[in-house]
Amino acid sequence: MPQVGSDSSPLPTRTILSWATGAFGVAVLMNGISALVLFYLTVVVKLNPAVAGFLVLLSRLYDAVSDPIAGYITDHTRSAMGRRRPWLLGGAFISAGAFLMVFTIPFEGPYTTMTSGPGLAAGAYVLLALIIYTTGYSMFNVAYMAMPAEMTEGYHDRSRIHAWRVMFAALGSFAVTAMLGVLLEQFGKNREGHALVGAVGALIIFVAMITAFLGTRNAPSHPRSEATVPLREQVAGFLRNRPFQLVLAVKLVQLVGISAGTGGLLFLFVNVIDRPLTQLTLVGGATLVAVLGGSHALVWLSRHVGKRGGYMIAAAINGITAPTRCARCTRRSSACRALAAMAAWASSAATAWPRAKLCGPSARRLATSRSSTTPCLVRGSGSRRCRQPPRKSTAVTCTRRARMSSRASL
Repeated sequence: MPQVGSDSSPLPTRTILSWATGAFGVAVLMNGISALVLFYLTVVVKLNPAVAGFLVLLSRLYDAVSDPIAGYITDHTRSAMGRRRPWLLGGAFISAGAFLMVFTIPFEGPYTTMTSGPGLAAGAYVLLALIIYTTGYSMFNVAYMAMPAEMTEGYHDRSRIHAWRVMFAALGSFAVTAMLGVLLEQFGKNREGHALVGAVGALIIFVAMITAFLGTRNAPSHPRSEATVPLREQVAGFLRNRPFQLVLAVKLVQLVGISAGTGGLLFLFVNVIDRPLTQLTLVGGATLVAVLGGSHALVWLSRHVGKRGGYMIAAAINGITAPTRCARCTRRSSACRALAAMAAWASSAATAWPRAKLCGPSARRLATSRSSTTPCLVRGSGSRRCRQPPRKSTAVTCTRRARMSSRASL
């Protein structure tokens, strides 16, 4: 990658679009696994739900370790292709292969025990597939997300790059949602249907990630300092850096809400509201329209109120609307309500924490109201400002079938 000075011209749109295509593949990879893996493991592979959830948790814990390692390795990579692009290439192959591997598990329960025999073999295979998936994701995404800071030094140019990334990620989320719904509804929610999802998804992931690799071969790369910081000093710097800790905490809370909503979506459609999976396209379409309409608006907003202010406004909108997604359902919908509440709390907390930080830790603190699922900002004087839950008259209702079933159960 060519080296340039600090006074570089704006990046060509073609380079930005090629790089942003990688977000399409990442979205298909991450959202495909998040939305389908628990459903697949419990319904098709017939693992105990607790075991399936525990295996997914182990892969997430491994992800917390693999990402820093991937960052360290890419930072110290020297090659003719640059520091980051070799890992885009390797991550594309591993990610695509792992996606197919996850949805072609050669075991089927139920299992009497998970500590020996077929149960142990099935659990070990599932964990191996999830770890390979996490490895491929870390290899590609860590290097991928580090590239904008090296391709340009322009503050607003980076906002433009990430606006395109968000748009391609939204397109990828819509594509995987539509693909899941159509393929599983047409070919069955069985082993064959999920294997087809794995094959189609793997092809999409590979093409998108390879496009990002090939399209950035002429992208500029700004020189960096060759100075290295010992690990002990890095840890000490992290412990002193309260703003960075806050950003990580907000990101964690946000991901909890996203994962809760995504992981329960198929269970909601199949077990709660009993709707055909082809209607997942409506969910993905609504999300796509919102993201495509909001991405460049947020870039404009960030120029006027700053990136943190724009993020807080977006998170506030999401937190306010999340509880209305499943306000009235059947008596079987406790999981749906819990997921909606978790998503609302996560989004609202992501908004409240930076705002509370601006006023100092002793001025305000984050608390949870006993009468509401959304958090409140509690002033130091004891007064409380809470977001009120939506009224019944404005709540989003479920389907006619769900209402008739609820009345019949009384």
